[in-house]
Amino acid sequence: MVKEKIARWFEVDNSAFIYPITASKGEQNLFKLSAELTEEVDPELLSLALSDIMPRFPSFNVKLGRSFFSYIFEENFEKPLVFTESDVIMRMIDFKENNGFLFRTTYFRHIISLEFFHVLTDGAGGLEFLKGLLLRYLQLKGYPVNGENIIPEYNSPPLAEESEDSFSAYYRRYKIKDLNLKSVTGSQGQSFILNGMPFDTEGTGIINFQTDVREILRQAKQYGATLTAYLTGLLMYSIYRVKVMGMPQKKLIQIFMPINLRKIFPSVTLRNFTFMTKVSAKIVEKQELKDFVDIASEALKSGVSKDKLQRSISAVCQAEKNFFIRIAPLALKYVVIKAITAIMVSRSGQTATLTSPGIIPMPESLKPYVAHINMFLFPGRSTRLTVSALTYNNELSCTFCRRFMDTEVEKFFIRYLSVNGAEVRVSGNFRELATKNTAGMEPV
Repeated sequence: MVKEKIARWFEVDNSAFIYPITASKGEQNLFKLSAELTEEVDPELLSLALSDIMPRFPSFNVKLGRSFFSYIFEENFEKPLVFTESDVIMRMIDFKENNGFLFRTTYFRHIISLEFFHVLTDGAGGLEFLKGLLLRYLQLKGYPVNGENIIPEYNSPPLAEESEDSFSAYYRRYKIKDLNLKSVTGSQGQSFILNGMPFDTEGTGIINFQTDVREILRQAKQYGATLTAYLTGLLMYSIYRVKVMGMPQKKLIQIFMPINLRKIFPSVTLRNFTFMTKVSAKIVEKQELKDFVDIASEALKSGVSKDKLQRSISAVCQAEKNFFIRIAPLALKYVVIKAITAIMVSRSGQTATLTSPGIIPMPESLKPYVAHINMFLFPGRSTRLTVSALTYNNELSCTFCRRFMDTEVEKFFIRYLSVNGAEVRVSGNFRELATKNTAGMEPV
């Protein structure tokens, strides 16, 4: 008699609990990672590579379920599927079509992509999974590649720490008055919201550019700033110049930024372990780029204080760990959290989101086969413009994703870098040119 497989399960981590609650028709909190190879993708080998790596990454081998009290991850015994790339960037994941998996694997010509529902992981965890997939795929192609202690081999045992809920692991109990509640509950005021004519068709507008990161670092050095602070300041300056300058404005330009907590706390989890910080600038007359770069530099320095982040982690966890909240039915939590989120968004909102995973380490043996790595962050109703910036092999890849046709912010941003010495390669999906009768556009 064959024994039935018993699914293992664990609760959705504290920071990710909000994602399935706030998901709605036509909107999921998604992000996408793509690797551009030097040759066309073999879909059969990609499917085999995906199946091979799943036992090594058990926290990805799950589907979303519910208990009476909470959302849970359950082990998924189905086969992960590989799809051809859709012309709609980051369309919602149909979990039934996707065998229940919370990520979707696609290919197009020489590009391998992974799209993640944010409840599963964050950018850092997703990049580790992508690198594992690339390594196994290139091995199956017969190339002399190995992990070089950067990527685990597909047949190595998984680490328990990689499935850890690090928010709970680094939770410390504080008195309410000592918690960093303001960092969790909102902004410093009402945000200036970017608006524009919506698309005629489903989808997200994409503009990506790639350039030598050393040139951008040279520009950043002129302002005494890090790469992230410089890009954040330039994004705020671009919004100011294109959308705000010359108009009376009491609202703030506010950029929300995920902080990778693994760089502050010793965690190797592949689940969500990021915290959102914000950079806020009052709008006054005759602001220059340096003004915004200085604001971004100061905000990022104060925002990554270990003590401040420790209190923020505890603020996220403390309510959930309350006995009465833990025993409250999921249906009640759903209603309450959805209402609180709607109030917070209506009161403050955010102008844009910028995520910067930093330098992507890659084994030297893989670099001849992996030309570029790109990241895309879904723009939602509350954040209509997102920017993702990462560095791979001395190349900065920066991707703008938007919900409206207007591209003036991106154009100003890229033009500024170019005029000041950067050679940029720009691509996009031209979603603003699509009509309801467009049969399918070439993805980025």
